[in-house]
Amino acid sequence: MILECVCELIVALSADSSRRAFYKEFMKVVDAADVVIEVLDARDPLSCRCLDVERLVRRSGADKKVILLLNKIGEPNS
Repeated sequence: MILECVCELIVALSADSSRRAFYKEFMKVVDAADVVIEVLDARDPLSCRCLDVERLVRRSGADKKVILLLNKIGEPNS
């Protein structure tokens, strides 16, 4: 279900790249989701958090959960 919503979001963005269209499609995905996972850089998680997205998810329903997932990518080989 969520994958379908994300695919719909990509199609909508390619058809109309306006901010309003993005917000509308984003809220459809949030409404369909029970959990939203926000992937953060483990080296500096506070700088990559999107507090606006977290607020929108929380406001969309009391049963919605936001999971903050820390990910650390290894150093690239030189």
